[in-house]
Amino acid sequence: MPILGTFLIGHQYEIRVDSAPASPGSSALVFGWVPNPGLPPTTPVVDLIPPGIGRLHAGVVPSAQMMILEVDLPNGPNASVTITVSQDGAPIKSEVMTNDFRWLFSVVP
Repeated sequence: MPILGTFLIGHQYEIRVDSAPASPGSSALVFGWVPNPGLPPTTPVVDLIPPGIGRLHAGVVPSAQMMILEVDLPNGPNASVTITVSQDGAPIKSEVMTNDFRWLFSVVP
């Protein structure tokens, strides 16, 4: 699986997910940080996003090796989310997704 972008430790990140109003159910967002060796793991974020609702998750990029982000869309027609991953207000990756997906982002000092 390819790396889609790079985060800088200590910088601001944002993950914005907007679920399509016509989606047949909630979409599940899960993301977490793979810690650097010797550091404790962080707790993954799990969020169920109902149709027509947007969610914003933001924070500071921790000392980590990478961030893994997954979205599981509901089964059925019209299931989609628009997702934008940004750092310091600048988009790294933005796309409308109609199938389940996993994105990987590296983290550097």
